[in-house]
Amino acid sequence: MGKLVMLHLPRLVDSRALILTATVLALLLMRPFSGSQAEAVVTNPGFESNSLFAWTTGATQEGVFVVGTDVINAAEGVFQTPFEGNFMARLGNTQPSAAETQPLGPNELIQDFIIAGPSVRLAYNIWTYDVTGFDSFSVELLLVIPNEVIYTLSEQAWSSSPQDTSRKSTGWRVLNIPVSTQQQGQLARLTIRSGGTVDNRNAFWAYIDSAAAALPPTLVDTSELEVNGYHPRIDQASGNVHITALPGSPPIHIEAPVLCPEGGTPDPVTAILATRPPLTVVPLLRGINNLWEGDIPIPSEADTGASWPLAFLLLCDGVTVPATVGTVTFVEPSGRVTDAQTGASIRGATVTLQRLDGSTWVTANPFALLAGSPSVNPQVNPQLTGGDGRFGWNVAAGSYRVIATAAGYLGQISAPATAPPLSDLNVALVPLSATQAWDVDCDGDVDAVDSLKLLRHIVGLSVSQTDPCPEIGSPGAAVFGDVDCDGDVDAVDSLKMLRNIVGLLLILPPGCPPLN
Repeated sequence: MGKLVMLHLPRLVDSRALILTATVLALLLMRPFSGSQAEAVVTNPGFESNSLFAWTTGATQEGVFVVGTDVINAAEGVFQTPFEGNFMARLGNTQPSAAETQPLGPNELIQDFIIAGPSVRLAYNIWTYDVTGFDSFSVELLLVIPNEVIYTLSEQAWSSSPQDTSRKSTGWRVLNIPVSTQQQGQLARLTIRSGGTVDNRNAFWAYIDSAAAALPPTLVDTSELEVNGYHPRIDQASGNVHITALPGSPPIHIEAPVLCPEGGTPDPVTAILATRPPLTVVPLLRGINNLWEGDIPIPSEADTGASWPLAFLLLCDGVTVPATVGTVTFVEPSGRVTDAQTGASIRGATVTLQRLDGSTWVTANPFALLAGSPSVNPQVNPQLTGGDGRFGWNVAAGSYRVIATAAGYLGQISAPATAPPLSDLNVALVPLSATQAWDVDCDGDVDAVDSLKLLRHIVGLSVSQTDPCPEIGSPGAAVFGDVDCDGDVDAVDSLKMLRNIVGLLLILPPGCPPLN
């Protein structure tokens, strides 16, 4: 049953406006509010049946096993405990040292299930003796129909040098994959892979467990991480950041809060960027409040389209602890967002990539694969522009355009461009004037539809806007939809808009622009 919403409306002393408002409200309140849903879970997520019940194994060179506390090197007292409960799954075999070899190839763990809530959550822990750029761990979530990948995560081994074959562990990490309302109720396939690549040296294996309640410590607070003074896009499932750069471009300045697992201060902290030796190794400098920063060179020999992992190594009480930060993807220039009046770059603009599918423009799926490789790289869409206003992707052949929006500006759609290469998708945004803020659906007219959309926004219902029209309540030269210029969008704005529509006297505060 729908949830009753009471609006306390000011008296504007006119029956026609009140009747029209009451009619609109009655239509709005006929729509029920959706309740919250339980978290989506796979069957036997923590392997507490002490078996692979409901799971299947795909390609496997070493095997997939259900274990309790796992012995890695008994002589040295090295064990791995489950993240929660009594059991977990292990993909591959443990090895006591770097001297043992491992078969080349993946070990796969798979389950098909119906998505039943807003996220799919699991914990993983990677162990390795190998060096940066070798071996592979990945998670893939796919909708079985229409065979569409909706999320991927990929990680590799890491090291402080090409000779570092010490035993290393990521520690438990939680992956919380968001799922849209449209994807809930659909059949999905979760595939987890771990194994050796390139050669059979230096073992690499991984553990999987449920993550119903517990959370691991945050080592690098990526929500506060800045690159060249701006916050890059964050993968909401893993917390990893996505950074783009041109091969040979100036070094990127990175700074982020960093703590040891027990909350202490690490010393030192080293940033590592690479997929294969030679590694880019940069000692970071400590600032106030455990903020660490440094300049990371961008190699000119980097291949366009490649994504290199970025990680921090923390020394905590004599133990080196790795922390995945994200990826740096090397792109061809795609475009730049600027102010149409001044030509200045716009930092923090949201840029959404669309591709032409037949005769329809659709938002490019960053997780779609083509011949085993991402069709959009970096695998993040939309992107946020940096201080230079730039954005960029490497894409499969086709026709593309972007939709750019930014606070204080009217949104804009670029002219189409054909790839490869993807370039010249430049967008100049027009500053949002106060008088434009009243036309809340951007159709060029202020009418009852605008008032209806204001009311829907006020009572918390969804409001469908056509790109690139701003969202109601977003800041511009004025708050979008704030008719009386009081800094807020509320029922008074809707009533005043209705008074204007039916031809009644409308008095606005001094300096507040009149309605269109």
